Amino acid sequence: MKKAKIITALAAVLVLAIALYVLFWMNTTPVKTGVVSLYIYPGDHGNVIAERVDSLGIFPSKVQFKILSMLTGLDKKLQVGRYDFTPEDSRYDIYLELRAGKSESVKITVPEGLTLKRILPILAGSMNYNLADFDSLAADTAFIHSLGIKANSLEGYLFPETYMIPWGAPPKFVISTMVEALHSLMGDSLRLRAKEIGFDLHQLLTFASLIEAEASVGEEREIISSVYHNRLDIRMLLQCDPTVIYALGGLDRRLLYKDLEIDSPYNTYKYSGLPPGPICSPGAASIMAALYPEETDYLYFVADGTGRHIFTRTLAEHNRARRKIKAKRN
Repeated sequence: MKKAKIITALAAVLVLAIALYVLFWMNTTPVKTGVVSLYIYPGDHGNVIAERVDSLGIFPSKVQFKILSMLTGLDKKLQVGRYDFTPEDSRYDIYLELRAGKSESVKITVPEGLTLKRILPILAGSMNYNLADFDSLAADTAFIHSLGIKANSLEGYLFPETYMIPWGAPPKFVISTMVEALHSLMGDSLRLRAKEIGFDLHQLLTFASLIEAEASVGEEREIISSVYHNRLDIRMLLQCDPTVIYALGGLDRRLLYKDLEIDSPYNTYKYSGLPPGPICSPGAASIMAALYPEETDYLYFVADGTGRHIFTRTLAEHNRARRKIKAKRN
């Protein structure tokens, strides 16, 4: 009887000692300086994660991490993501963050007016994926159509905005989020307005992309929009320089007269009406300008060298404005 009491007492002391050790151990801060990031990728299993935890020194050993994970069910709750830990975080804090799946988000900013060719590298670089992962989706017409896009390209449909994307989110999620942002902007009232002026969504984005490419000064968007609307109304060539640049695959020099001879449906100096699709991703301001142009009788505009344009009604006025700008430049 006495022996049993001794064993019980020793067991109690042992349990208490273990509890105190665990309490002390869990309240220590393993990160010494800076920020330590733990990455959990899609498809990672327990052993891989334990090895990564061990290499970062977050837990004394991968064995302890695996035991803790199994005992607490953490191994079944670990989620894909990037987890950042600081010197202020105790092991208990780290455990709670992992259990709650509090992974970091990635901030991705896509400026207005970028082409698909320039947007995809931003997405791939921000999310630490291969560019090929995004290129393959951009060429997947079945995927594109599944997003409610009645076209065979994502050009113009990746809405320019700042996004907070969960780290480790697959490329499909990233692209779907950007397209959904566009659909959210285009509510029933805006779609109705587009229909009133004779545009479906694809035509609207195409038209808005011309405004985006031309407008360096925001307050000119509605006026530029009016010029293109006026030209369409009288079946006049749009003669939009950025469409030619797009047809040429982009330029790192000034557009030349010989460039205007390129035989492409995107060359609005040769082919009437809108080009086949957007030439960049227009922002909300350009989309609204396309829907609600200023009422003018302008048919021409020319860049004045300051980022602004001179708008004119007749070809004679337009040519005078061009000569004036050229003389000032000389």
